[in-house]
Amino acid sequence: MKIIHLSDIHLGSEIKSFPKDISLKRQQLLKEKFLDVIKFSKQNNIHIILLSGDVFDNDDPKKKDKDFFYSVIKDNSDIDFIYLKGNHDLNTINDIQLNNLKCFNNNNWTSYYYDNVCISGIEFDNDNYKNIYSLLSLDSNYINIVMLHGDISKTLKKDGIVLKFLENKNINYLALGHIHRYKEDKLDNNTYYVYPGCLLGRGFDETNDHGFVLLDIDINKKKIQHEYIKDEKDMIYEYDVDISNLNDSYSISIKIKNDYKLDQNNIYRFNLIGEINNPIEDVCDDVARYLKDDVLYVSIKDKSKIKIDIDKYNADISIRGEIIREVNNNQKISNDDKNTVIRLILEALEGNKYRL
Repeated sequence: MKIIHLSDIHLGSEIKSFPKDISLKRQQLLKEKFLDVIKFSKQNNIHIILLSGDVFDNDDPKKKDKDFFYSVIKDNSDIDFIYLKGNHDLNTINDIQLNNLKCFNNNNWTSYYYDNVCISGIEFDNDNYKNIYSLLSLDSNYINIVMLHGDISKTLKKDGIVLKFLENKNINYLALGHIHRYKEDKLDNNTYYVYPGCLLGRGFDETNDHGFVLLDIDINKKKIQHEYIKDEKDMIYEYDVDISNLNDSYSISIKIKNDYKLDQNNIYRFNLIGEINNPIEDVCDDVARYLKDDVLYVSIKDKSKIKIDIDKYNADISIRGEIIREVNNNQKISNDDKNTVIRLILEALEGNKYRL
């Protein structure tokens, strides 16, 4: 038996990190990525999809997003969608009854059975987070998948998953949601807990890989193998570019084009780092213009520093020179810290000419 595990689709997300036209395109892509997962399911004869929370971006989704989701469920009646709501969509009202949409609640653990596989879950609230672990009882004769939505936590709290309370509970796979990057680790023995991450990056805080998890269940051996299926299209990337030996925006853009394989369907942020002799006027806007035809969208951040020649202050007869020499001759300060302190001094004395 094969099952797909995904989470954090965030349908209806406004995606404010980019210009409006790009944001609208990403909103549509969220839906297309969900449809791609269903297409993958049909191509591989998979009839169960686990949704570990945050299908929607908020508790009051737009009608068009809600209609989309429930229409997709209805149109794919050969697939059971096991939907555990997350912190963003916990109070979403489900007024459409569909036989292939299986949901959970916050009152007690709910289980769904498929041959010898049991899928159980419960939704966190302010009242139940302390006792959900003691209420979980799983039959060891089944292959048990448990669904939860929240952060890994060492203490009891709402939306916090305390792993030690789930050990030795006959769990064969812990299907989690909430973290927007792929993460896996051992729960106990050969049991894993897994966050699939989200299907699509929505900002520069989500530059990691995106995709879903494929579970391959051996009914006879009672074992679950999982594989991360990564989507390498429509990505967001962030890179640091050392511009220490460059003096103009055009040269920087050429270096970026030569060093990175740009794609017109991807979004990029390039952080300009290193030490330069003089500030480069309008460097962020100009580099972005040189790259705009090679990418979907690009953001340039200038984090470079002005190169400081400390030796030139050796003969500087001024308070500035005296302070800099005092710092430079201090044997208790590392060279890196000396440079930082001197930059602060120059920043204060020379009207923000120097950047930290």
